Amino acid sequence: MELRRVAIFSSVLLCFSAAPAFARTLVVDNGDADCPQAEYTTIQQAVTAAEAGDKILVCPGLYLGTVLVTESNLRIEAQGAPGEVVLQGTGAVGELGFQLLNTTGVVLQGFTVQGFGRAQIRIEGGSGNTGRKNVTRGAVVNDGIQVTGSSNSVASANVVEHNTSHGNKEDGIYVGVITDILPFHPASDNIIRHNETFENSQHGINLFGSGPGNVIFGNRSHDNAQRGISNASHGNEIKYNHVFANGLNGILVVNSSDVTVRNNRAEGNGSNGIAVTATVNNVAANNVVTQNLSDENAASGVLLNGATSSVVEKNLLVRNLDGIRIFNNAAGNSIQSNYVWRSGRDGIRAEVASSNNTIERNIVVNSVEHDAHDDSVGTGTAGTANFWTDNHCQTENRLTLCDH
Repeated sequence: MELRRVAIFSSVLLCFSAAPAFARTLVVDNGDADCPQAEYTTIQQAVTAAEAGDKILVCPGLYLGTVLVTESNLRIEAQGAPGEVVLQGTGAVGELGFQLLNTTGVVLQGFTVQGFGRAQIRIEGGSGNTGRKNVTRGAVVNDGIQVTGSSNSVASANVVEHNTSHGNKEDGIYVGVITDILPFHPASDNIIRHNETFENSQHGINLFGSGPGNVIFGNRSHDNAQRGISNASHGNEIKYNHVFANGLNGILVVNSSDVTVRNNRAEGNGSNGIAVTATVNNVAANNVVTQNLSDENAASGVLLNGATSSVVEKNLLVRNLDGIRIFNNAAGNSIQSNYVWRSGRDGIRAEVASSNNTIERNIVVNSVEHDAHDDSVGTGTAGTANFWTDNHCQTENRLTLCDH
């Protein structure tokens, strides 16, 4: 303990000596005397006293209650090893941990935030803020991290990075509309990158009524009860994520248009690796699914369910029930240049209600039933309602779907 106190005290002195003349360093200690020079005993006291450009260092200990941040350009940083600086909630409905309200340029780093009701960390109505290296866990009602009503350009994006969010009642990270904040405001142009979300009761990362311009990049999302990443928003980009062992889909794009899903790994999920879906009276159009690996998912590697005018190309789809399934009024899509291997049923499967899809230049091999399967009826290839061209496969339920 004495060595840790010396280290913390030394880092605090270093911050004093290195800080610009116009900035201050405010030190918080909850009374355990890890930082005997501390002026404040609660985080909220220091935040209330801080001015733009100040740094707040929080020494190891357990701190209680909501911290509301309304001043911009602050750095609020936990001192000590991971898990040593804890902000604890009571679990009350609507309770927030850290709330960054209409701020710009705030950095929140290194805290464990747990046991609050609504959200452990919320970024609300601001831009250019950063939440980094925090652990958010055990939300009693809702989510680990929420981003809402915030940012309006890539240049001023909020960044949520290198956080761990697990064991929350709903989502690990939620980006979008919060229903009790009126009027509704989307959350656009945010960057959610290099986080790990797991064992949440709904989704690892959930974008709902957000967009456009959010980038979901390089995250690991696994063992969530429903989906690794769920997107119900237009114009977002989901790339280089690893989603695995989730209860339902690895990545779900639902009722969304102009979404790009690329270079992700979706493995061992309980339903589809990647699904692009439109529910009744909704549209999923102009989406792109490209250069993903989808492996050993219980249903399809890629599912198009009611999707239109979308592109599925250059994906590697291995050991799924169906490599690609075109389903439920999916129409006008382009399925091209995919490699599909060892599907448990069909490599590419077009259902009765599919139509006007172009299926070309795919390599499909070693499927248990058919490499190419189409149950639709129309004026397309082999009497189907779709158009099959130059697909390299061996087995088919109708002649000429494959170019043997």
